[in-house]
Order: sequence, then C-alpha cells, then structure tokens
Amino acid sequence: MAKKNRYQVELTGDTLNLNTLLPELAQPNSSETASLTLANTPSPSFSFFSHAQAAPSPNATIMARPVITSATIENKAYDLTHWGDIEFSLNLALNKLLYKELEINNVKLTALNNPKSLNIDRLEGQILNGNFSLPTVISTSIVPAHISMNVTMNNIPLQPLLRVFDQPENFSGLISAKGHLEGAGYNHNAFLNSWQGTLDTSLSEFKMLGLNIPQVIQQSIAQTTDQVVYPEDIENYTKADSVIAQFKLAPKGRVTLNQLDAQASAYQISGQGQLDLQRHNLDVMLMVNIKKVGVKRMNLFAN
Repeated sequence: MAKKNRYQVELTGDTLNLNTLLPELAQPNSSETASLTLANTPSPSFSFFSHAQAAPSPNATIMARPVITSATIENKAYDLTHWGDIEFSLNLALNKLLYKELEINNVKLTALNNPKSLNIDRLEGQILNGNFSLPTVISTSIVPAHISMNVTMNNIPLQPLLRVFDQPENFSGLISAKGHLEGAGYNHNAFLNSWQGTLDTSLSEFKMLGLNIPQVIQQSIAQTTDQVVYPEDIENYTKADSVIAQFKLAPKGRVTLNQLDAQASAYQISGQGQLDLQRHNLDVMLMVNIKKVGVKRMNLFAN
C-alpha cells in the first residue's frame, strides 16, 4: 500500500472576512489577506475542498485567498469523506476574523486531519474583553459528518451571539459557559435540527428587555391585598447582577432550562422551563422573591 503524503500548513493573516467566503453571507466591498506556507509538499495535487486544487513546489510561500465552495456548504448530506484522501496539519493565526456582524480577535487554530477525522485541538479567540475555546473533532468518514465540540466561554457579550444565530435580542449581558455540544452537520440549520448537549452558564450584568418581572409581581400583590406597593424600578426590563442556569439542547432546537437562579439587590428569581430555538418560544415557570414584600409564584409565557 502506498504511503500517503502529509501536508503541513501554516496560515497567518491580519483580517479574514468569512462573509466573502460563504455564499449565503456574501457582502460587497470586503477583502482579506493571508500568508500560506506549506512544507514537505510532494508533486501530486489534492482536493482540500470540493474544487480547490493545489500543487505547490517544496517550501513554497503562496499569497492566496482561501477557497470554500458552495457545493460543500450547501450539501445537505454534509459529506466530507473526500477529506480522508489526504493527511495534513494546520496552524492558523489571525488578528481578526469577521462573521456576519461579529468581530473575533486573536484567533488561534491547531488541527490535524487523519483518514477518519479532523481533530481541532485548539480553536480559540477573543470577543471584546471575553474569550472562548472550542476544541472540536469532526468525524469525516461518515455521512453526514459528525461534530463533537467542547465549549468554554468567559465573559462573552450575549447580544452579538444571539444576533449571529438569528435569535431574538431581548437578552444582554456577559456570558460564561462550559459544556459539550455535538451533532450531525455543520451549519445553522444542522445546529437547530440535529445537535444536542449541555451547557452550564453564568451571566453578569444581565438584562431582559420587554418585561419587568418584579414590577409584575408587585402589581399582582397590590391587586390581591390592601397593600399599596410603590415599585422601585419602573423600567421595561428585568435586570440582575448575576444569573446561573443549565441548558440542555435536544434535536429540533428544543432546550430545557434547569436550575435558573438570578440575583439582584431587590429580588431573587429561580425557575425552570423550555425554549424552542426554531419557533423563538420561551415557556418558563418562575419563583420570584421580592425581598421587601414577600414571595409570589407565577407562570410566564413569552414568544
């Protein structure tokens, strides 16, 4: 049996705009530069993506625009079996990565492609003052390709993440999370249909727009008792100093919310419920403790 060639790829650059590489995100007047260095490269050409061909000379340095074809992205079967034809290691370093409206800084990626899987041992970056790490294994020998990802996030702004994943932007704050996600496929539709996993999260500077839960409780108390309650906060949002919760993702974008605990100076909220990421529905039961006037239980339904 002939020995397979192994490629060593070093890719560095200042700015890479994914909106110019992914057809569904294409935007005009954008550009990116990258420096590609390959070592120990033999003469035969290979197919890295469906239509990207390369036959570099040994130790060549190539200034090139990376190619990702729509055939790979739009393939509903998520077939990456042709990646098993080559073996390569990849080191990527970017000062800035743009995806939709999200700017990711200091991106580092280290990966090794084997006949059956692409092992991404290091995938990390920074978003504003927060950072993340997403080591991932992509099983390329099966169709559809299966993704297994460990998630670590520290103080990532929540609202830009919601915007990127086309979710309602009613929530803001800084999110930290740790957990594991996996599923078949590797785009937005695949995530909402087939992925599953668990995330333990905490948020600081949390704000939920459109509903002031303590005010609703205080109004309810005033209506059922002779007490006259003067709400301290009349804003159209609920805020908390800290929030912790566990999210369990199931196929079809169904999320179970457990162990919710939100702490603020004037109240404490605990609860559990269900989220539907496909329909943008939220159905939760909350126990709200208004620290100065007592406790009230209620159901909240949000769309």
